[in-house]
Amino acid sequence: MNSTDFSVCVLTLEKRPDCQHISIYVEFHYKLYCTLEYHGKSLDIKMHSFGGNSPQVASTYNNMATVYSDKGDTAKAMELYQRSLAIQLDTLGESHPDVAASYNNIANLYSKRQVKDKAFDYYNKALAIRVQIYEETHPDVADTYFNLGLDHETI
Repeated sequence: MNSTDFSVCVLTLEKRPDCQHISIYVEFHYKLYCTLEYHGKSLDIKMHSFGGNSPQVASTYNNMATVYSDKGDTAKAMELYQRSLAIQLDTLGESHPDVAASYNNIANLYSKRQVKDKAFDYYNKALAIRVQIYEETHPDVADTYFNLGLDHETI
């Protein structure tokens, strides 16, 4: 969908107020489309500036994965989260907050897919790093415990 397609949809829906829910859906997906377009441009610049194996590129992959997850494309989201994680492990090491965040994001995606055993594995990896680098009372540690609790509720 491009901006012209979106405009046609909006004009059509303005004539049909009974279809307002469709306009909300179209607007949401158009915003995600635009977001991915800008992330793609950002990725190209970062790849050119820093090379393909940099924390900056990993961060962009992570951001793109989140958008794909929001779109419901969990396969593409997982591919990008895993790509981001591989770069982070290579460039930042195992005990970095960004690595913990990536483990947490992957766990969230597995949870969304109802693959609870893998979600638990990744939440526990995130938790181990966060407890190691932060105090037990840090908000990121609390968030990971919260996510583990949510998944235990739904078993």
